[in-house]
Amino acid sequence: MWNLGLGDMSTITPANFKGLMQMIIPGSTLYVTSLWAIKFALVFFYKSLAAPGSRLVIIYNVALGGLAITYLIIFFDIMFQCFPHDKRWSNDPTCEEISPVMLGISNIAQINAVQKRRRSITGSQFSVR
Repeated sequence: MWNLGLGDMSTITPANFKGLMQMIIPGSTLYVTSLWAIKFALVFFYKSLAAPGSRLVIIYNVALGGLAITYLIIFFDIMFQCFPHDKRWSNDPTCEEISPVMLGISNIAQINAVQKRRRSITGSQFSVR
């Protein structure tokens, strides 16, 4: 990456900038994967220390399920953060971002309103673009 112009940003070329931007996806994916691998390893370790059939085994299984779900959410957020992918490193970086829409749905679910009103707010998010 230092050869692509990261050491001196004033000398970066468009081709090198594109190379840097293309490294974000695999770099972020490897970073998150390594963090979640450590988390999985710790939960598996603690699960091996628990007595078989105990309540702790159930708690660790739930934790493993939660880790798997959060990993998949973050993984797909990295992959589809900007769609189509080549818009990330183009000169016109306007892309359809999926993340803010999905984050907004969880906030709408907490609104103290009738169910019909929440559904209409959620539907209006998808019809904006």
